[in-house]
Parts: sequence; C-alpha cells; structure tokens
Amino acid sequence: MPEMLQTTAALQGMGYSENVSLITDGRFSGGTRGFCIGHCAPEAWVGGNIALLKDGDKIVIDIDNKGLNATITEEEFASRKEEWNLNKGTFLKDLMALKSVELNKGYLRKYRNVVQQANHGAIFDVLD
Repeated sequence: MPEMLQTTAALQGMGYSENVSLITDGRFSGGTRGFCIGHCAPEAWVGGNIALLKDGDKIVIDIDNKGLNATITEEEFASRKEEWNLNKGTFLKDLMALKSVELNKGYLRKYRNVVQQANHGAIFDVLD
C-alpha cells in the first residue's frame, strides 16, 4: 500500500487538484490535497476491483450515499476478472528486477506473507 503524497503533490503542481479525483488502493498522509479516495480494498495487488479498471472507464463518486462505482457492466467486470493475472502486471517484474530488493527473505518476506489488506486494518496478522 504505497503512500500517495508524491502523486497528490504532482496533481496539485499541474493545477488539477480542483477538477481531478484520485482513487487508489494506496494510503494518504496529512499532506494530501484535493479530492482523494484511498485505501480501496481489496487492493489491486490481490485482484480487487480497482485492478480491473482500464483507462477511459468512467467512475461515479456518490458522496451522499457513500458510493463508488465504475459504469461498466457486470459482464464486462466478470470478463476482466477472468483475464486478470497477478503476473501480467509490470509491478512485480519491475520490483524483482531491482537487485537490491529480495522478496524471499527478511522483512519483505515477512511483510509479503502476513500483512493484511486495508479493510482488515493493514496490519501484520501473525496470530492466525
């Protein structure tokens, strides 16, 4: 769950903070500006609905009713879910390509194996 301060700062710097919403499975600090929705869960990393969105998809934000919906059909969503594959994304491949990052030992291994999604507190859950 990455911190989004750099992203929101970039939007602010480009003058978009008043007319662009940022929707992410990332997290925000106190320095975030503009209309931002974070901590979407389940995260894209595990195939949450946010991973199924594509450029150009329209998203309706209904603040009064606490709704966040993509305007694509259930059939299209189901089709995208079938096609979705964690290994298709470039994030994991890029991360593994960094020689300084080893995901199979130490803290990153522990984190990968036991950290929970934001809707479960985004904490280590070593007791289960």
